[in-house]
Amino acid sequence: MGTQTKAMKVGEAIGKQVGRARHRRGWTQRRLSEAVTEHGGRLTRGAVAKIENGERGVSVDEWLLLAAALNVPPPLLLVPLGGEEVVEITPRSRIHPHLALDWVTGDEALVATDRKVIGRGEWLAGSEPLRLWRNLRVLQNDLTSVVGWISRAEYAGDAERVREAKSAHADVLEALHAHLLTMGKAGMTPPGMHPQTVADMEAVGLDVAGLPVFEEEGA
Repeated sequence: MGTQTKAMKVGEAIGKQVGRARHRRGWTQRRLSEAVTEHGGRLTRGAVAKIENGERGVSVDEWLLLAAALNVPPPLLLVPLGGEEVVEITPRSRIHPHLALDWVTGDEALVATDRKVIGRGEWLAGSEPLRLWRNLRVLQNDLTSVVGWISRAEYAGDAERVREAKSAHADVLEALHAHLLTMGKAGMTPPGMHPQTVADMEAVGLDVAGLPVFEEEGA
């Protein structure tokens, strides 16, 4: 990809993406303005028209309000997937929208126009909190799955499957516990754990002192 390739700037991309998302919903510009108001913001119909025409930029707050009003993932208003061939993230990075999306979502480091990675070491260090949050979600999903496995095995009356499921449950609890400690050491405050999860950790011999717990409504 040559450095002279014509690229769409992010501000222009936002306008086009807002227009596309609005048309998919069958909304007028006035209806989008009303939807923004419903989310507590304010953009007049005229402002929406200027944004879509590339005559007006948007602040970060407005970008998020528009994404909420249109009910689309915010990154998809920044990156013209399926539309333009090249998007200009910076003057040094005129790249394919898929590469831009990888960077915007924290999956990959930013690349230059020639696709050479820019500062991967610094990017890896800076993106560590995001990786920790994502790994937390994976472990929480694993926990949900193994709890379901235990229930199904107990319902079937299969003692061997129950034993295997409970062993897997203990392994996931241990991994989740270790990950929560890692997050704490990184200066991050994870969301409160379900009281039953914390009780299960304690039951398998894990130290739960200091772990965040959310209180169930009515408890």
